[in-house]
Amino acid sequence: MQSRIRLPELVRRAKDIGSLDRLIRYHPLYYTRALYTIGKFNDAGMQERERLADEMRERTLNLALRTPYGKQYGHDFECWPILEKTTLRNNPDVCFTRSFPSIPASTGGTTGLPLGLSRSIQCIAAEQAFIDNLIRGYGLSFRSARIAVLRADEVKDLADDKPPFGVLRHAGIRLILSNAHMSRRTVDWFVSALKEFQPQVLWVYPGMLANLIRLMDEAGLNLKIPIVLASSELMEPSLYRAIEQTLSARVIDYYGQGERVCFAYSTQSGEYWFSPSYGYVELQPQNNCDIENGTKSARIIATSYWNNAMPLVRYNTGDLAIVPSSYTAKDCDEVALGIKPFFGIAGRSDEYIVTQDGKSIHGLNHLPRDIEHILQLQVVQESVDQVTIKVLARPDFSESDREKIAENARGLIPPEIDLTIDVVDLLEFAPNGKTPFVIRRV
Repeated sequence: MQSRIRLPELVRRAKDIGSLDRLIRYHPLYYTRALYTIGKFNDAGMQERERLADEMRERTLNLALRTPYGKQYGHDFECWPILEKTTLRNNPDVCFTRSFPSIPASTGGTTGLPLGLSRSIQCIAAEQAFIDNLIRGYGLSFRSARIAVLRADEVKDLADDKPPFGVLRHAGIRLILSNAHMSRRTVDWFVSALKEFQPQVLWVYPGMLANLIRLMDEAGLNLKIPIVLASSELMEPSLYRAIEQTLSARVIDYYGQGERVCFAYSTQSGEYWFSPSYGYVELQPQNNCDIENGTKSARIIATSYWNNAMPLVRYNTGDLAIVPSSYTAKDCDEVALGIKPFFGIAGRSDEYIVTQDGKSIHGLNHLPRDIEHILQLQVVQESVDQVTIKVLARPDFSESDREKIAENARGLIPPEIDLTIDVVDLLEFAPNGKTPFVIRRV
C-alpha cells in the first residue's frame, strides 16, 4: 500500500520530465502489444472481432475473479450484474486486484461523484497507444510531435497576471498553456505563443478551445493549426465546424473515461467509431426514439481489457450513445465492434433538469440543433422554476439565433419553468477544468 501512495508523485513528476514520462507511457512491451492488438482488430471482420473480443473479455474475467467484487461471480459473463459507480465510490478497493505496480487515480467527471481508481502500467501504456493511433496516419505520436496543450493544467499562480502564460516541457516539444489566464487582455499572447511554437497538434478540452476561438473572433486574430485533438467533453457540431473554419484544422475527437473501459473516436462531425480492441462494449437501447431526427440512445456498458490493477466488468459508464432509430440489436452489436458508426455521445445519463412535480427532462443535447452562430451552450438550472441557457456565441450571432434556441428549448422545457437565454463571455467550469453541459443547483 505504501508504494501506491508514492507512485502518484512519481507520475506527476514524470509529466514534467519527458524521459520519465516516455518510459512509463511507451513501455516497450505494453505499448507495442496494444498497437499490435489495435491492428489485429482493424484487419478483422465481424466474426473474427467477436472471437478476439471473447478472448480478451475472458482474460479480464480471470483477473476480476481475484477481486473482492468478482469473487461473488463465476466465468459466465452473462451472469455478472451491471457494475454501478456507487459500488466503486462506496468501496474503492472492491475491484482492485492488488497487483503491483499500480497507480492510484481518481475521477469525478462532471457529475461530482468522485471515484477512487487504480491503473496498471499496462493500462497507461495502452491508453497512450490508442491516443497515438489517432494521429499515426499523419506520421505523428506524442513521443516526438510538437504538441500544444490547452486543458486543465496548472501552469502558474492565478494571481500572476504577467506573461508568459505557458511553459515548455518534454525537452521543448510540449507547450502547456494556462486556460485560467486566457482573457481579452491576454489573447494576443496566446495566439503569438502558438504561432511561434508551431504545434503539429493542439490537444484541448473543447470548452477551452471554444473560449479561445471566441476571443480570437473579437480581436480579429487568426491562427492555423494542423490537427486539433479534443477529448473529455461533448463536441457540439457547431464547435466542430468553427474549429475547421477558424483554425483550418483537421479535427479528431475522442471519447473515453477515467475508468478506462471503452474508447471511441471521430474524424468527421456526427460520425463516431468504437475501438473494439480497447474494451468490450454492450449497447442497451433506451425507450426514447426521436422520430423527427431519426435517432435513439443506448446506454454504454463496458468491460475493460487493459487495466490489470482494476478490471471492471459490465461497468455502467453513465453515458449514452446516439444511434440511428432504424438500428436493430444486430446493428448495435456491429457498432460496439467498430463495424458500423454511430452519431456520437449524447452526454451523461444524469444530464437533465427537473420539474416541480419531480419529472426529469432529458434530450437537452438537441438544444443547439440547426443553430449556426454559436460555439457552445450550457444549461444551468438555478431552481425548479428557473433555467438559464448560457451561449458562447460567434460575432454574427443574431436575434433570430436566440429565438431558435428558445424554440428548441420550449420543445423540451415546459412553460412553468422560466427560461432565460444569456450570451456570455465564459461558460462555467467545474473544479476539474471541464465545462459541464448541464449544471443543476437544485
